[in-house]
Amino acid sequence: MAENLTTTAKRWLYTTNHKDIGILYVVTALFFFVAAGLLALTMRTQIAGPDNNILTAEVYNQFVTVHGLLMVFWVLSPFAFGFANYIIPLQIGARDLAFPRLNAMSYWFYLFSGVMMILSFFFGAAPDLGWTLYSPQTSFEFAPTIGLNLGAGALILIVVSIT
Repeated sequence: MAENLTTTAKRWLYTTNHKDIGILYVVTALFFFVAAGLLALTMRTQIAGPDNNILTAEVYNQFVTVHGLLMVFWVLSPFAFGFANYIIPLQIGARDLAFPRLNAMSYWFYLFSGVMMILSFFFGAAPDLGWTLYSPQTSFEFAPTIGLNLGAGALILIVVSIT
């Protein structure tokens, strides 16, 4: 049993197969969908009635920012990447993609960038600038914690992963 578990773990950790990577993208996007959904549920609970004190104004803004970024960059786009990774090589009759290791590295950058974005909550404060990250508010005067730096690093890492 332990040997099968080790073999299965190695298969998914070290895979360069386009089908496996496509499945990893979709499953990970579902994980981030649940995380963003929990943020949305908490935000909706906050505004369900007057004078709710579930979230402070600052934390509410952090939830809005991270929810928006997760939904756009870590859920919607990776679903498309996952299906494209799985289906397009089959449609054109290719055995695999041109650079399978680069494809795998792209997935791992995607995963680590999303984890970095979620972890920004635990390092002072997450980005709280709205999901558009309005430039004047990104200065140290308005965002003195490391959370914005982690969020910006996560965005840079996901851009590297999809480039």
